Amino acid sequence: MAITVNRKHRTSFNPKRIYRLMRLLGLKSVCRRKHRKYIRTTPEVTAENILNRKFYADKTNEKWLLDCQTVWGMRGGGSMKS
Repeated sequence: MAITVNRKHRTSFNPKRIYRLMRLLGLKSVCRRKHRKYIRTTPEVTAENILNRKFYADKTNEKWLLDCQTVWGMRGGGSMKS
């Protein structure tokens, strides 16, 4: 709120002063949500490496690969990307 007031009126009031005046007038501002910090963890379940980087196959349809990940959106929903 202090940034908005200072920009709009081209002043440089201290944020504490603005909050004190707002409290006297009974006004409240909408607070921004804090972003969650990413915590790197080790995966709980890891599959066995059967292929072991040997991608050559003697027959067709002998080896199949899939690379899949989930991308989380702004509204909390995830979508699968491959």
